[in-house]
Amino acid sequence: MGEAGTRIGVYLGSPIEDPTERKFLARLRREFELTQTPVVVLANFHVGSRRRQIDFVVVTADHAVVVELKGYRLPVQGKPNGPWFSTQADGSLRQLGSRSPYDQTVNNRFAVTDALATFLADGADARPATSGM
Repeated sequence: MGEAGTRIGVYLGSPIEDPTERKFLARLRREFELTQTPVVVLANFHVGSRRRQIDFVVVTADHAVVVELKGYRLPVQGKPNGPWFSTQADGSLRQLGSRSPYDQTVNNRFAVTDALATFLADGADARPATSGM
């Protein structure tokens, strides 16, 4: 699993093309190699009936985290329930699309947990993702 001598398993749904996501994965590898923490990373895959694209799910023996990355180059502001804006170089605000990054992250997390719940309800033989590393 993973590179020789490491306890890191990385599984890609599709190749990672986004530079921010590639940098994040490289940093994850470095950090977990340093600490010798067994980890499974699922990256760039789709889940659920709406085919939500998931950037990363990072799983250790104690935690699982759904990660949604954004590579904004300018400061961003917003609240959970409302529009989000980037501050332009001239100080003006520009709205970021119709969905807030917060909303996208919450919906993606639920898509992952719902898919896992369905998988387990179907009687799947699930074992801890970090077992045997």
